[in-house]
Amino acid sequence: MNSEWWRPEGMDLLTLEPPPAGLDAFAEPPSIGDPDEEEEGEASHMATRVRRAIAFIHTNLMEPITLSGLADVACYSPWHFDRMFQGRTGVPPMAYLTLARIASARRQITTTRHSIINVAYDVGYNSVGSFGKRFTALVGCSPTSLRHAADRFDRARFQARAAAAAELCAGYAGRACHGTVAFRGGESGFVFLALQHRGRMTPSPVTCAVARAPGPFAIPLPGSGDFELVAIGFPDGVADTALITQDEAPRARRNLSVMAVAGNARLALPLLLGAPTPDDVPIPPVFPLLLEQRFSEGEVH
Repeated sequence: MNSEWWRPEGMDLLTLEPPPAGLDAFAEPPSIGDPDEEEEGEASHMATRVRRAIAFIHTNLMEPITLSGLADVACYSPWHFDRMFQGRTGVPPMAYLTLARIASARRQITTTRHSIINVAYDVGYNSVGSFGKRFTALVGCSPTSLRHAADRFDRARFQARAAAAAELCAGYAGRACHGTVAFRGGESGFVFLALQHRGRMTPSPVTCAVARAPGPFAIPLPGSGDFELVAIGFPDGVADTALITQDEAPRARRNLSVMAVAGNARLALPLLLGAPTPDDVPIPPVFPLLLEQRFSEGEVH
């Protein structure tokens, strides 16, 4: 159920949903009363079963995995497990499996010299062609192109381009969702924000922005619909490898329901980025490399 956080006078424009249960790295909604102990116990029990299934996925990426098999691991019926898993993570279990496989492949491609064929097999694909198509659709470039981009990555160039993009986004004067971003640990750094259709992760979000943390952000709003605002951060002090793999990058996520096509949503929306939790959905696109690609292609202006 949506909890309405902001309503401009005389217009329903935007509602924000609380983050999925367990995602404590995300900004907390206002307290509306604690659930009773029985509900807390049931929620904890469900979280344990979902995390058991998630752990099974990550330790068996090479093996054939089915919805029924994951449901057995969680000790639920497939129908109940599918609903419970999606309610907890925001995506269906088989979609999570695909994202986990591609994220693992992305990590191998950027940090090892394993052949693309071996990487595909290591993450459960029997067809290199199918792997390449799925990888490109989710990461935003082919496996070979990603490896070349990682090899050419330059930290100073990334910092300069991220700063330029953040300055450009800060000056955006159109219809936008406004808020603030900060790292839970108090660091300074860049935050990449992407607004995407809810339940989907693609390298080409509906809209996107870069911001400097701690500080304000503004991300353009599209037409009406249900969206997810994803933020992933890169503190200034992290190593180059951590920038490219982004597995441990601080993150946050919010569900947005845009309900009108006019107006400017100036929200008191704090996004507090923290370490990934066991429930977090893998994020395949490598945002620093995508920024490099957009600059090279002249798409940032």
